[in-house]
Amino acid sequence: MICFVLIIELNMTTLLLSSIVPILLALLGGWLLGRVVTVPIKTLAIGSIGYLVWALLMVIGYQFADVLFQPNVGWKVLRESFIYASILSVSSFLLLLARPVQEHGIEHSMRDFRDLLKPLQECCMAMLMVGLGMLSYLILPHGLHAAQFSHALLLILIVLIGIDLSTVRLARLTRQQIWVPCAMLFAIFIAAYIAHWLLPHSFTALLTVASGFGWFSLSGSLVTNLLGKEMGSFALLTDLIREFYGIL
Repeated sequence: MICFVLIIELNMTTLLLSSIVPILLALLGGWLLGRVVTVPIKTLAIGSIGYLVWALLMVIGYQFADVLFQPNVGWKVLRESFIYASILSVSSFLLLLARPVQEHGIEHSMRDFRDLLKPLQECCMAMLMVGLGMLSYLILPHGLHAAQFSHALLLILIVLIGIDLSTVRLARLTRQQIWVPCAMLFAIFIAAYIAHWLLPHSFTALLTVASGFGWFSLSGSLVTNLLGKEMGSFALLTDLIREFYGIL
């Protein structure tokens, strides 16, 4: 029995490394490429990130359509995603509330609904692209290699993000800048522990689902490679719902 558990853990570790290492290499390659390419090429690459995200979400929608179009499974995934996204968002909010981020030079009275329009529009576009991808599943042949295509698009997207990161110049890190990602990491562990009592998933699986930190164009493909299509759909919907919570 112990040997069986060890074999499962070894297989999970191997799958995790085989999924993460190419992403890290693509990110590093993009960053190095961004250091040598000309400014026009860099601007073109950065400007194409949004369109590539839309294409990737459409492919992901097609990839997960056979799961989400099953009435029992689709509603189950949607319900579990809503519960888990709610727990994750509340946990993150409470941790950040414990140590509020101070804002300098920004008056609350200057904020209005227009500040929310762009992120809300981007989130709605993301959901629209996933929906269009799901509709394409009803029209296109079902034998297309969507998993391989989405993985290739994901790696290209990571390269472009690496190019974008090469333009970032970080000043001295403050305690608050360190606290925010640490709080998000703590929130994932807290939320996964709470949710594993409410949902039919293990603590480890829930940690894996939340490992995209709301990056829905990454989490769906990554979790699918590790845990299958149903869990990949669960991760995608969880992060899309978290995006809405973040805007609110």
